[in-house]
Amino acid sequence: MGLYKDEKSLVDRIAKELKEKGDYKEVYKSVNLSTHKPNEYWKKWYNETSPVLQPEIDLITVKLTYRGEFIQGIEIKYIVMRDEKGGLKRSESYYSGIEQALSLLRLGVDEAWLWHFFDENVPWEVIRKYVRACYQLIMLLHLPIGYSAYVLEEQQVATRGASDLITSVETLITPIYASSSFREDDIIKKADSRRWWWEQSIHRAKANPLLQNILVKDEVERIRQFLKLRLKIPSK
Repeated sequence: MGLYKDEKSLVDRIAKELKEKGDYKEVYKSVNLSTHKPNEYWKKWYNETSPVLQPEIDLITVKLTYRGEFIQGIEIKYIVMRDEKGGLKRSESYYSGIEQALSLLRLGVDEAWLWHFFDENVPWEVIRKYVRACYQLIMLLHLPIGYSAYVLEEQQVATRGASDLITSVETLITPIYASSSFREDDIIKKADSRRWWWEQSIHRAKANPLLQNILVKDEVERIRQFLKLRLKIPSK
């Protein structure tokens, strides 16, 4: 049994934490543009049916900069060992989420990211192999997406009350950083890194190349404008 009953529960927790602690103007979760009457919009303004507006975006973060809004789309995968017939089995493959993260680029985000979250019940040897394989695939193929990996750990945390220490059990998110070996000691254990875990990455995202590609940039920009309109993100 994992720390979260499903991926949606994890997404809910992450969205809440980023809203409270992250340096974002807004954070949206589980955004499905195909449910926002796209055909009606495209028919009215472009006299055509809407393009494909998949996949659902697990998380969207928005920052406001001097250049305007900066939008990140994030695909989240929760990797956990589950009881199945024949014993414990992994819920996802090492490459899970790559195709969804790449598809987010068509939706007009400035950057697309893949975040892997490993439950504490996943053996370290599996985590090491998964992270290394996924990182190498993204890096060596020059895929224009960012990649981060984290371990979910349930630990007792002591906080100081009015007169004594109060102990509670919390699920901490520990970021993993890149190295040639991905040994167990490559996990960042520092409190500051856990406090701002979402700022740690293994592979930085590149600027969305589709927004500059002459063949598709007009359509991608239209989708971006639709996303901003439906989420009420103002233009500068």
